[in-house]
Amino acid sequence: MVMASVGVLTLASCTMAVIDWYELSSFEEKLRAFSENELRSLNSLVESAMEQRLSDQQNVAIKVFDG
Repeated sequence: MVMASVGVLTLASCTMAVIDWYELSSFEEKLRAFSENELRSLNSLVESAMEQRLSDQQNVAIKVFDG
């Protein structure tokens, strides 16, 4: 009876460890994808502001980035 209990406890612990590892790696992948998306968006904003800077007589883009 004790051996069966130890076996079930070991199996449950291993299952929980695998599930925890899978969920953690999935969560990290989602965070990484979100971060990459935000960086691409920010890079696009900066590039757009730099392109518009030449035709911007009132220096709006410079004021926004300075502020």
